[in-house]
Amino acid sequence: MSADQSADAPRASNGRKCSKYSFLQRQDRAVDVLALVISALSLLVAGVGTYQANKRANEALAESRKAAEDAR
Repeated sequence: MSADQSADAPRASNGRKCSKYSFLQRQDRAVDVLALVISALSLLVAGVGTYQANKRANEALAESRKAAEDAR
């Protein structure tokens, strides 16, 4: 049994064995957090864009109805 496979090998908080490449796990976590932040921002931008588009459409519809009423 190698040192990495021993029962008393150090373990990370998630239960996995610590390795000499633990810095890569931190980088993976940072990438995951960055992806989550970017996803949240894109969701926010999409929501604001939808709100603005609906607002403009409702204003245009109101003007159109007013113009149709004035034309009678």
